[in-house]
Amino acid sequence: MPQVPTVVVLAGGASTRMGTHKPDVVVAERTMLEWVVRAAGDLPTLVVGGPEVTATRWIPDEVRNGPAGALALALTAVNGPVIIVGADQPWLRPETLAALAVFPSDAACVPVEGEQRQVMCARYPGTIADIAARVANDGGGLQRVLDLIPRAEVDEERWRAWDEDGRSWFGVDTPKDLETGLARYGPPA
Repeated sequence: MPQVPTVVVLAGGASTRMGTHKPDVVVAERTMLEWVVRAAGDLPTLVVGGPEVTATRWIPDEVRNGPAGALALALTAVNGPVIIVGADQPWLRPETLAALAVFPSDAACVPVEGEQRQVMCARYPGTIADIAARVANDGGGLQRVLDLIPRAEVDEERWRAWDEDGRSWFGVDTPKDLETGLARYGPPA
């Protein structure tokens, strides 16, 4: 039986374009971090971030070596597969996380929209911590990690069958992004 992945919420960025700590930004009466953790439902959840993060299950990202470094840290902490998402994705859908959790592959699983792999809403195998750490130490990111490992790329037809429309990987980096997300998708639910 495949191991249940842990939803790992990356919350360690500097938030310079937002002007404030993004996980704490309130959208429709909840913080973005609360919306993301809520979307995980019954899946185990772990938040990776700096000391400013408040979460029930949290580990510090003291090195702050980007998303690939946070992936390596999370994989070491949970010793199993993970689904990486950002604390700035308040429209994350539980159905998409559930589909990623049970996707029939031991490889990484990443939705692809157009030509873009959605690395911040993807499942990574528990065996790649060393690869992720090496990539992070070389200054690379999650796209580079995926280039180096077996992966199942989920095409648009398949992820749309999950009743996904791209909102799950819509990230809020600026106040304008938040306005765009609210206009496009309405309040998170």
